[in-house]
Formats: sequence, structure tokens, C-alpha cells
Amino acid sequence: MKKINFLIFTIIVILLAMFGKDLSAQETVSGTVKYKQTTKFDFSNRQGTGRDSQRWKDFMASVPDEGNFSYILNFLDNKALYKENDAEQEALDPGVQRAMHIMSMTSPPNAKLIQVYYNIEKNKKIELLELMTRNFIIESEIDSKAWKIGTERKMILDYVCMNAELNTENQEVKVWFTPQIPISIGPDRYTGLPGLVLAVEKNGETIFLATAVDLTVPQKVDVAKPKDGSKVSQEEFDKILEEKIKEFKENPRRRGQGGRPGEHR
Repeated sequence: MKKINFLIFTIIVILLAMFGKDLSAQETVSGTVKYKQTTKFDFSNRQGTGRDSQRWKDFMASVPDEGNFSYILNFLDNKALYKENDAEQEALDPGVQRAMHIMSMTSPPNAKLIQVYYNIEKNKKIELLELMTRNFIIESEIDSKAWKIGTERKMILDYVCMNAELNTENQEVKVWFTPQIPISIGPDRYTGLPGLVLAVEKNGETIFLATAVDLTVPQKVDVAKPKDGSKVSQEEFDKILEEKIKEFKENPRRRGQGGRPGEHR
């Protein structure tokens, strides 16, 4: 791709930042993005694991430091669906399986994000969450985040990207978005920027990275609303989660079933 003049690019970004919502509503953008999610495994604070024992040392030698998972984002006519990419999800390495099992057995219950559906024009989203083998559906408005757009730029998959930063919950989040694809969505729940998010860094480490972009129009079925779950409000779900965490703490023998990484935030 030809190099884009920095001044022209900066002007485009400023205009998109000012009028991004209007541009997204007027211009129809469709396509598919594949993402790799990288999750670090940290067992340093796990209780009751006997970290000084030879058994623990042997276990740690058998598990990797991280696991990679495949996700897909389909968008069509200001609607989008983000979900696990079952078609290309690699068979999990036995070491990754062991790491995930230990984490689920020693961590309080959490909610895994199965799918999230966006209606950008109506500013609505529908989340499908899994909590201890049960599925829940929560409908709400798309979150408004206090992004601070920076001046850095880099290429990702032949797209020129700008950076934006967000400080939340003692975490530093940095994303890379491209105004060349003017739709305010990205992986997981990283939305609200004047362009498609192609990469996400948290505390300096990349946790989401686009591996492929295809601007071919997807089928409508690929952006269908989630429906296989119990419909609850955010308040009702938070109460259920709070009760499950309380049960976990009061019953040491009970363990969470969080599934793959992707906890509710």
C-alpha cells in the first residue's frame, strides 16, 4: 500500500474523531475480521497449590505461559456480531487445557463472554454470557468510554492505525484503530472510536490482534442476535454472580466453571 502523507492522515483522523458517529451512520461498511486473543496464565497467587512441592514444579513445567484463542467479528449495515471462531479454533494444547482447568478450579466463578451483538445505529448491544454452564442474555446500551486519541501510528494488516488510550480499574489500555474502516467497533467490548479496532494492549501486552480483514459482505445470519439464554437485566445478572462468588468462598470444595478466558468486565 502507498504511504499516506502524515499531515493528510492527521486531518482525516481529526475529522473522524469529530464526526465519527455521523460518518458511521451514513456510510455502510461491511466485512469480517479475525482476531487472536492471547491470555497469560498466572498461578503465583493461587492458594492451596503447594508451590514448593515437586508435584507443583512438575505441573508448572508442563504448562505454557499463555494460550491463544481465535475470535471473529462480522459487521453488516451498522450491525455486528463478535464471537468465538469455532471454524478455526485450534485444538487446545494439553498444557493449555491443564492450565485452564487449574485456573477454573482455584478461581471464583466468572462470566465468559460467548457473543456480543451490536446495533450501532440504535446504540444497543446484546451480550450472551456463560456462568457455570448456564447462558444469560443481557441487553443494554453500548458503553461510552473516555478514550484519549493519541498521535502514534503504525501498520496492521496494511491498514494505517492510530492509537487511543483508556485508564480503568488500575489498568492501562491502549488500542489501535483504523479510520480507513469507519465503524466504531472492535474485539470483545472495545468500541466507541472513529474506526475499527485492530489491536488491543493491556498493561503493555497485546491481548487482541487482528490476523485477517475481509471486506466482503457477510451473510445476514452471521450477524444474527444471540438467543440461546435466559434474558436478565444487568442488575439481575450481577446479583446472580455475586451469589455464586459468595457460595465459592463459603464452600472451599466448590469450584468455579469459568470456561475459557473472557470474564465479564
